[in-house]
Amino acid sequence: MAEPGIYYIKGDVIQIQIIVTRKLSEIENLWLRSLTNKLKKTKNAKKLIEDYRKHTDNNLYKSVLETIMRANQKTFEEVNGMSDIFMEIVQEKFDRKLKEETEKAVEKAQKETELLLRKNYMTERISLIQKKYAKKKPLSVIADELETESEEIRFIYNAISENPEKTADEIFDLVDKTPSVKKSNS
Repeated sequence: MAEPGIYYIKGDVIQIQIIVTRKLSEIENLWLRSLTNKLKKTKNAKKLIEDYRKHTDNNLYKSVLETIMRANQKTFEEVNGMSDIFMEIVQEKFDRKLKEETEKAVEKAQKETELLLRKNYMTERISLIQKKYAKKKPLSVIADELETESEEIRFIYNAISENPEKTADEIFDLVDKTPSVKKSNS
């Protein structure tokens, strides 16, 4: 026995420690003794809150206090300031979740905007190539007029020549390797 309430079982392959919380020292093991759903003394609840206030930046204290408070709501309701502490913990979780969701929404909006800009640029380019193709201009002439290399627009030119009846948006859907804005929303 290391101290009252803490027992070690020796002789087995795996060491075992048994903790009997009601036998632990109240002064030295306030938090460990309080890990129960049978916390009766409001003075212990007050001590926990006082000790927590010294460690508000420590996530371990926050999560243990939240667990103890949830398991012993009636006892903590009798303690003044309990609702403030609980609200601080809940507010912090809410703020963290709000920040995460906001970051996700911003990232999604950025990706959608990039895709939309890409699609607009590409459909304008496709439309120009379609007009030049309709005038029977060869790939090399179209590339010169667009001030680009033939190889850079060959895939668009081929898609247009194979599908002359399709719109610029439809050709974009055929040639674009990036998921379209429509597809990203699903």
